[in-house]
Amino acid sequence: MFIPNILTERWWVVLLLLRFTKPEHKHRKQISMKHKDITHEIVDQANKLRKQQTQEEGKLWHLYLKKINPRFTRQKIIGLYIVDFYCAKLKLIIEIDGEQHYLDENKEYEKRREEYLQGLGYKLLRFYNSDINKSLKNTETTIYHSCINRAEELCIDVEISFK
Repeated sequence: MFIPNILTERWWVVLLLLRFTKPEHKHRKQISMKHKDITHEIVDQANKLRKQQTQEEGKLWHLYLKKINPRFTRQKIIGLYIVDFYCAKLKLIIEIDGEQHYLDENKEYEKRREEYLQGLGYKLLRFYNSDINKSLKNTETTIYHSCINRAEELCIDVEISFK
């Protein structure tokens, strides 16, 4: 029978450490201390945006996106960015652009953000507030067809339906 020498066998030390170390919380990813404050700020901001959505976001969410399959979520955190609406299955992001998106000082930020998200393989759909207010049906049709096209692009079998 093999009896390990506790002082010379490294694997034994690893087993002891694993046995007596506290496991990480299952629902939180391990975050380096450097990014912990940033991550908590983003989570707080996403929660705030979810509770204080714009009129156009609320209209699109309650009248359409909340009822469509595959499922969309609101104010999803991706990296260091928060997107308005997100479908994980289709890797599809929907953004509703208000007046702040038209300002010159925000254009560079929006460009970097879009490049980052596209670099991760997401497809972005952008609508203006006026699209939601003036022609919601056209916006819904565009989203519906974009979901079908995106499923084909990703070669996945998804039924686009309403609840």
